[in-house]
Amino acid sequence: CKAVGMRTPVRKEGSELEHGVVAPWVKDKCSGIGENCLDSRCCHAVGHRCYKQSEYWAQCKPSCSTEPDPEDGNRTWDCEALGPESWGLAFKGYPSLYCISLFMPSSYEGPLLKEHLKA
Repeated sequence: CKAVGMRTPVRKEGSELEHGVVAPWVKDKCSGIGENCLDSRCCHAVGHRCYKQSEYWAQCKPSCSTEPDPEDGNRTWDCEALGPESWGLAFKGYPSLYCISLFMPSSYEGPLLKEHLKA
């Protein structure tokens, strides 16, 4: 076998989920919420994991129960975890945030914001 990309992080059961920068391949290789992750065995969404429903379907979910799922036609799930809990798509660190700034351009805030953006 030839190593490709970074190694998937492993954590001990019950320990806090570590946060950090994920590898760029996660965006292309891992599955999104509600997508079949049977082949990828990894998820985009923060705190989600790939859980197996059957031999044909697995899905990225925050948790899983073997009870009948009302959001899935009352089907039961196997709930075998097929991969690690996801860090999410924070490529520059965790958490990934949107930063929004409002300012009044005619006041002192305009030049102050321009100077801040140069830094």
